[in-house]
Amino acid sequence: MAHPQLAVFARLAKENSKPVRILAGQKTLLSRTMHDVRYDALHDEIFVTNPFAEAILVFRGGASGEEPPIRVIQGPHTQLQGTGAAAGGADRVEVDPSHD
Repeated sequence: MAHPQLAVFARLAKENSKPVRILAGQKTLLSRTMHDVRYDALHDEIFVTNPFAEAILVFRGGASGEEPPIRVIQGPHTQLQGTGAAAGGADRVEVDPSHD
């Protein structure tokens, strides 16, 4: 069984295009419940939610392969509450690069 993955495609990719890089593997801490991904162009960072772990994973913009996150924000203050309506469904993240 394959690990959860984050695939990056070229900006003008068409259907059936192959990804230019893939972030996957146990060291990435990615889960099958990722529902939100944001890119911070100012700091060149990728933010991914992991709601069951109450975590926001932060990767380098150029992360690839089985690269671990550069930061993990985790715990109840993330306000991530699992997935689905029963859990509150709060599994989204926003990025405000101008205010860090």
